[in-house]
Amino acid sequence: MARQANQQNQETIETISQYEHIRLLTRMYIGRLGDGTDPNDGIYNFIKEIVANSIHEFRQGYGNSIEIVIEDNVVSIRDYGRGIPLKYLADAVGKIAMGGIYSKYHIPQRLKVINILSSEFIAQSVRDGEARTVCFERGIMKDDLWETGIEEGDGTLIQFRADKEIFGKYEYHIELLDSYLRQQVCINKGLEIKLNERRYKSEDGLLDLINDNLVERPLYPPIHLRGENIEVVITHCLGLQKRVIHSFANSNYTPRGGIHKKALCRAITKTLCKFYDKEFSTSDCCSLLWGAISIWVEDAYFYDSCKSELATKNMQDGGPTISKYVGEFIDKELIEYLSKHPYIAQIIKKEIMYIKSGTKKSKKYDKSKI
Repeated sequence: MARQANQQNQETIETISQYEHIRLLTRMYIGRLGDGTDPNDGIYNFIKEIVANSIHEFRQGYGNSIEIVIEDNVVSIRDYGRGIPLKYLADAVGKIAMGGIYSKYHIPQRLKVINILSSEFIAQSVRDGEARTVCFERGIMKDDLWETGIEEGDGTLIQFRADKEIFGKYEYHIELLDSYLRQQVCINKGLEIKLNERRYKSEDGLLDLINDNLVERPLYPPIHLRGENIEVVITHCLGLQKRVIHSFANSNYTPRGGIHKKALCRAITKTLCKFYDKEFSTSDCCSLLWGAISIWVEDAYFYDSCKSELATKNMQDGGPTISKYVGEFIDKELIEYLSKHPYIAQIIKKEIMYIKSGTKKSKKYDKSKI
């Protein structure tokens, strides 16, 4: 009887394709659906995924502007990078198994998901005066056009309309992208993003982002440290009940943190102990800390589809661990900064001593000396 029941159960198992899986279980791939009233709704995640690919080109040194146009629920995103290699374009946006690095161009797997979940999807790549345009409907290719003699600059255009069969009735609220786009230009200094008539650009990188979001009065001007693949801003603030560290990995905001965020607090503590030649705990050094860390690793992966927590352990294959990289960077740059700014070093030391003693009472400092 048990064997017969098992056979019956096997007969009821239905096998579906990955294409069907994406359309039936959409939330597994994009986090949530939504109607456009929440900045975390899937229609905005589509935009973020495509922009992230354009930013990857910028980080490689190709193209410093991204243009986004949203009109009648159709989204167009154009970058001025190298453009997806023409011979790979259809597969890059249409084949589920296609992804990785092709002709030194990074092709994300998520483009296929966006394609399958869009009632209209167009991808165009321009390279060296040639262009290829592929058109899809719900992941099925309908047209493939090749052109020569193109005068516009190299780059990639992605245009899509999210499928109402999946998302129901929805509408884009452009203001909900404001914070995200501001973040992107701050953690990618030199990048300019245009959204319809809005323009986003940062002069001071991550420092601009921290200054924009300070809700408490800092004890001293935020310390801004920059490296090739890392950027850190820190200060101590009056009125904080606990430390506030914003973290980013490969341009993704990681609200749950990850190795890079944990490494930052450990590195700051170790460096301050070394600089002041005293024993301090992480709580002593970081309990009133306000700051941010942005890091770029070669092959980032995350614990969830929303990329809220970094899981990567190494900066690159065979390279140093993220913990070691952050630690060495902070040790060198923060000590150098404090050595050049002795009055700020004095403020930090006194603040740590207040916290260590349990008073947590900050002193007013002479700003003219800072």
